[in-house]
Amino acid sequence: MKFVVTVTALLTALGACVAENRSPDDVAVYELNSRASDRIPTVSGEDALMYLADKLDISDQFSVGSDSTFGDFISSKAPLRSKQEKPDMVVVINGANNLFDTPSFKVADKDGHFHRSVARHLFRKKATGGSASELTSEIRVVAPSVKSSSLVDHFRLFDDRLVGLWQHYTGHRQAVLGGVSGISDRLFVNELSQLVHLDEVAADNQTTVFMTLVSLSSVGRKAGFDSHSYNTACSVVSDLLTSLAQKYDVVVVAVPENHLQKAVDKHMQKRNLELATVFKRTSGSSSCFTSQEACEAGTSKCSGHGKCIESGKECWSCGCSPTKKDGKTTIWAGFDCSKKDISAQAHILLWTGLVLIVTVGAGIKLLAGIGSETLPGVLDAATLKKSQQ
Repeated sequence: MKFVVTVTALLTALGACVAENRSPDDVAVYELNSRASDRIPTVSGEDALMYLADKLDISDQFSVGSDSTFGDFISSKAPLRSKQEKPDMVVVINGANNLFDTPSFKVADKDGHFHRSVARHLFRKKATGGSASELTSEIRVVAPSVKSSSLVDHFRLFDDRLVGLWQHYTGHRQAVLGGVSGISDRLFVNELSQLVHLDEVAADNQTTVFMTLVSLSSVGRKAGFDSHSYNTACSVVSDLLTSLAQKYDVVVVAVPENHLQKAVDKHMQKRNLELATVFKRTSGSSSCFTSQEACEAGTSKCSGHGKCIESGKECWSCGCSPTKKDGKTTIWAGFDCSKKDISAQAHILLWTGLVLIVTVGAGIKLLAGIGSETLPGVLDAATLKKSQQ
């Protein structure tokens, strides 16, 4: 049973991955809807798992050893919890060396058992009392029933929407996001778009969301964990999680980069290959959606500048149509008909210029030819007679 408290406060996220003192083997746990404590305890993985199980109302499916300090730990944390009823969200983030200002507690997790158990065992135990669904490879939900979860329908065709979601998000927030649109890491684009999409819909209070993210690890390895790109990625992720805390009771399990990377490496390689196929299929000139519905979802109905047409077997793509406004015709291009086709105007100017050049050249040549020709006999004789006089 959950402990209900009288104080609610949102933990403030910093704008970057700030410095924090902790052992390389410690995992930081942030409760974004609980009040921060002056004391940050470090507990065993067993006690931490039991604490999270209690938050998710499944503590009766777990047990602790006789030497456990769980009783003292939960007694110290209970008064800090939120009293608001919200759906639960548990997010495991790999490569998050430091993500928010102050963790609720730290976990001595040298063997990685704790954070693996959060991602697997907590989900399985929670699923025994409800209906489990996989929204994406990163998000799973447990709800009283599939029909009762608004998230299931919301994430239908997500792969088809992915590129469009990313472009819309970065395009409308460029001034705020700074260099985030320059981060081309597929894992980051995918996971950030999922957080954005998740923030667009409300879930039932009986729903529990489990997420596992690895893109910060990917960005950090490519750009460096002290780079602007990595700090920007951290900032955007922390801001989105803080926003989600308005709708969910969010717990973030931040796993440092040096923690059991072999399993993460294998997952990242597999997911990168999957996403490469998704990006190729749903963006660029060779985009090919599997149905008209998927095409319309992935292109926002061709941005209103065309319609989805069947271009092959199980292949739908946008057929762009020109629009006319104030007597000016605009030709559209791109996989979603969202870009103005300046190449058409360039072709018109090019060919018009070539025609003018050819015409002028032909005129000059004609005049030159006329000037060099001999006069007809009658005119030539008259000219000769006049010159002799």
